[in-house]
Amino acid sequence: MPARRRQVNLPDPEFMNPAPRLRIALLAGSFPKLSETFVLQQICCLLALGHDVRIFAFDRPRETVSHPEVARLDLLARTTYMRGPKHVTTRLRALGRKLSGKPAEKFDAIVCHFGPIGEFGRALREAGFIDGKLAVFFHAYDLTAWFKRHPRDYYAQLFAEADLLLPISEHWKSLLVRLGAPPEKLRVRHMGVDIASLPFSTRA
Repeated sequence: MPARRRQVNLPDPEFMNPAPRLRIALLAGSFPKLSETFVLQQICCLLALGHDVRIFAFDRPRETVSHPEVARLDLLARTTYMRGPKHVTTRLRALGRKLSGKPAEKFDAIVCHFGPIGEFGRALREAGFIDGKLAVFFHAYDLTAWFKRHPRDYYAQLFAEADLLLPISEHWKSLLVRLGAPPEKLRVRHMGVDIASLPFSTRA
């Protein structure tokens, strides 16, 4: 059965806030991923609000369909895929960048989805590739299954250097506190479901 694409609803112009236009880097593991509607919804809303969004992802999923907004908003033109040999570390890349004399690309905010991507974003900022306030969303996998293969202090440096830590529920917030996250950096940000994009259909 083919995957179902959903229409992403944008903010009502009546409720748009005339805030200053921001330059935002959004980091994701892969993009555009059909199941990660929360990432797409966030990008679409930020663009609708007038912000400049650049997307950085590790890879492009091999999915045969994608949400219509990807083409309508030409999101792939905004996307940089961070591919490269696995043995080339962030430190080696940073050395190459310093030798080339290229300055860090500046953003008002660096938004990362999932803790491991946040750690990579932190390393990129430390290495001088990007610069800006670092905000990291924690969903669930990154606070549960991730620790089956990684130590409990994996996020210690991220906790120390990130500007905002954004769990999607109070439950994950309390777990982040137990893991050592500074409470003053924590803000719960729910990943809501846009029910208007899920039309009801009667089953036979």
